[in-house]
Amino acid sequence: MKIDVKAAASIGRQHNEVAILPLVPETVKYPKDKLLQFKLRTVPGNADSPTYELTVPKISGQEGVRETIKWCKAIYQVFEGMNANTAQQRDVLVRRAVCDQAETLYEHGLVDATALRLLALRDAAYDTALAADPGNVAAAAAARAAVPAPAINEADVDAGIREIMNFVVPFKGLQRQKRFMRRKCRKSADMTAREFYNHFVRMNEQELPHMPPHYDNAQRLTDDEVTKALQSLVKQRRDSIEQYERASRSDLAAKEAVEIEHIEAYLPQAASAEEIDAAVDAAVAGTGASSIKDMGAVMKATMANLAGRSADGKMVSEAVKARLS
Repeated sequence: MKIDVKAAASIGRQHNEVAILPLVPETVKYPKDKLLQFKLRTVPGNADSPTYELTVPKISGQEGVRETIKWCKAIYQVFEGMNANTAQQRDVLVRRAVCDQAETLYEHGLVDATALRLLALRDAAYDTALAADPGNVAAAAAARAAVPAPAINEADVDAGIREIMNFVVPFKGLQRQKRFMRRKCRKSADMTAREFYNHFVRMNEQELPHMPPHYDNAQRLTDDEVTKALQSLVKQRRDSIEQYERASRSDLAAKEAVEIEHIEAYLPQAASAEEIDAAVDAAVAGTGASSIKDMGAVMKATMANLAGRSADGKMVSEAVKARLS
């Protein structure tokens, strides 16, 4: 039997160019005049601590999502390493590292955040004056107008930085990136399992938390979602093995088997056949299933019973079919 070896090696693969953050980072080079050097302290605030240099690009707002995330992380590293604890100090540092559209976006976010605080302060002054002298609307309005614009604070600077990020990341960018990681992110034939895992974990732990809308660790994929993504890789390799074996290419099938071993090293301990059978029995009892028509419900319940363990979907499917037949 003839087979397209390259096609077999890429079973299940999807092109990464559809991703907002592709699996493998691209190398981006900035002109020398756009690179800033900052000398930072290893122990912020301690003038006797060792120093190190950090290079930060001066961004224009036309950079990609990944480069903008790197820039944001670097700016906060500069804040810490230079012991920049006031909003004014941070504002000066940010303005050094932005130009063109990024500078406009930063200013817009900063001004908007300050304006919202001023509005809240004036509303509070109005309410306080009116409570002290009910009915005297003119005095309350005068008290409101007398509130001066507040000085910028750290939250305002954060808002300016996030305005740049909000502009760069496409609408619903986080959802799109997580969907890509769950369903379409695949290991290329020339990439080792370790390389894939390291890239995947980097995206999940170091990049997703720095995207809008919430900018926090809760935006990462859960452990279960990471496990499912790795299990899909195992399925991809097993499909390739079947293709290679039908083509009498045992050498290539053996390579895929080794890849499976490497991937499974990052997965939870695999459920044994006995554990799968027990999970199926519990699912059948819990769902009241009596025929093959109930297979979907039993499969769902079985996988829930095996939560925290790695289970081959094909093995589970076969066990459920055998139990309901």
